Amino acid sequence: MYWNISFLRPPPISAQVGGSITITPQVANDLRTDLRYEATDIAYAWQRVYPTEGRSDRSLAVEHLTTFLPPSSTYRSLSIPLPETAKPGERWRLGLFPDIVSESSTSASRAQVALARNLLEYSAEGPSVLSVWSEGIEITRPQPTVLGPVRGVGSDPKANASANANAKGKKAVKDDGKSKPKGKGKEKDEGPKQGRILREWSLDNGGMMRIVEQTSFDLDKKIWDSGLALSSWLWRHLRGDGASSMHHATKHDPLTEKVLRVLRHHQGPLRLLELGASSRGEPQQTGAFMLIASGSGTGLVSIGLARALRGLTENVHTTITATDLDSAIGLMAENFALNDLAEDAPEAEGLSPSPSSSSSGDGVAVRARVLDWEQPLPSWVSHEADHAADVTYNTASFPALLGTLSALLDPPALPRRRERPMLLLAYKQRDPGERGLWSMLERKGIKLRQVDEVRGAEEDGRVEIWVGGRDVI
Repeated sequence: MYWNISFLRPPPISAQVGGSITITPQVANDLRTDLRYEATDIAYAWQRVYPTEGRSDRSLAVEHLTTFLPPSSTYRSLSIPLPETAKPGERWRLGLFPDIVSESSTSASRAQVALARNLLEYSAEGPSVLSVWSEGIEITRPQPTVLGPVRGVGSDPKANASANANAKGKKAVKDDGKSKPKGKGKEKDEGPKQGRILREWSLDNGGMMRIVEQTSFDLDKKIWDSGLALSSWLWRHLRGDGASSMHHATKHDPLTEKVLRVLRHHQGPLRLLELGASSRGEPQQTGAFMLIASGSGTGLVSIGLARALRGLTENVHTTITATDLDSAIGLMAENFALNDLAEDAPEAEGLSPSPSSSSSGDGVAVRARVLDWEQPLPSWVSHEADHAADVTYNTASFPALLGTLSALLDPPALPRRRERPMLLLAYKQRDPGERGLWSMLERKGIKLRQVDEVRGAEEDGRVEIWVGGRDVI
């Protein structure tokens, strides 16, 4: 499992130049249901996001913010001054990071952690805590002070007292002296708050992967442990970077090699389908694929896979289709565009869906589609495709999931000599009852076998990697 820094009280949308903002950070699991009861040092940094001219991303000023340790820290509000160099009209984002202060750490090394951790690290034993960026905070000019009439000059004294009190942001004091200032005990930035956050990972090819989450309680619009673990696992095995340091006994498993071989060496159009949650069920809880797999939601695994596949094949176009209910499609599509993977991206960026338009041979695109497990497969689902599926922790949705998986894993018009689709499942157990899906699948003729395991940051909450299908022995 992994711990996530997030905002219990998010930053404001805007703040006045020279002022400060108020936030409440927390460190919790992916569901935000369990807090981390271990002291977590948190640092912060500001980064200008507009304008970008003259910005130096490698010279962030990282400062210690707090040590998060419940219960005393659970609801603690913290005031953070805006950067001294911030000017009206600019936008700055706030980053919170696990502080790595030690005898050997330097400002540069702390800034490096602040920027992004390498995606490969998440399929090993760490890092423990995920960093977070806010959206850009608009820096505004101070509001002009509106003063009332000059006291005692052609006006009523009581009106003067009321106007002067209001000009200072206070309620007029009545004669009985019992009224209190209106603003006493309240925070300064009581305007609208941000509703989204951003998480970033560096890739060993010099690129970056960025995922937008929502701060609402919509769990399907957040990053889940299984999706992050599977993204890192796929990147490690497909790119081959760091594989020598992985001493998993199952790393040469034939089923694993079969899945990866199809991804690395396919010679024709390869379409991968990633399914999200059922319309009647809870938000997805695992990552899963059908020749690749994961939960949709934010589209994390589709993005990680697409970035890993780029450059592995020549003159082959790959389309990854991530599915979920209609409410999640907008966020997925935004994340695809944020990572230059949208199917309708401009040709100049090498992202055209047409393989002939990609001069670099990196024709990989991702698209978002609506798919409901309780409805028949739509016409756009190709039965010649290798598909993806997701498992949820809501066992009530299993019958609908079984019907969808059966249709995808046993297409009625499979071309001659074409192998059946496979299922690649990343699974993190949250309730023992979830494993009933395994026997339900087997009764449908679909067998699964565990081929690997990703420990993550803690001993508990490991993510299991399974491969399944009708031809699995």
